[in-house]
Amino acid sequence: MNFTTIQIIALLGSLASLALLFGIGYHEGRRAARNDLAQASKAHEELIENLRHQRDRAVHEHTLSRLNAAQALEAITSELDEARRQIALLERQALTDADAHALAEITGQLNLAATTYQAMHSNQATHARRLAHAASTLAERYWTAAPRSTWERVDATLGSQSAAMSA
Repeated sequence: MNFTTIQIIALLGSLASLALLFGIGYHEGRRAARNDLAQASKAHEELIENLRHQRDRAVHEHTLSRLNAAQALEAITSELDEARRQIALLERQALTDADAHALAEITGQLNLAATTYQAMHSNQATHARRLAHAASTLAERYWTAAPRSTWERVDATLGSQSAAMSA
């Protein structure tokens, strides 16, 4: 097999063309891969930046929520303290069981005084009955406001009146 000079030059030219095409293709492939990697890198950087922004926003909202919760807790605590002060004030002003029993005893004593004044034909009997009625009304208002069984109210009222009558 004898190759002519033209055939050898054509072979070398075709090999050079193939090498050149291979080099250009390799270079274009690397450039395309580099561009793809650059786009993927840019997309990941944007994603990371977006995630950082979301994290910072979440931290900020969490901080605001904690501050709002602390302020709400402080407001509720101050309202609770005020309510406790008002309850303590009202408890000092309210009638107690002892007060209601004392009013029942006063009612009994005033009824006894009214009966005595009436027996003496004095005009003080009407005044004593009016005061007895007022004391009885106050005691009844207490017993109505404080939930108790009926027997406790009857026993308290009768016990103090019968004690006042026998005295």
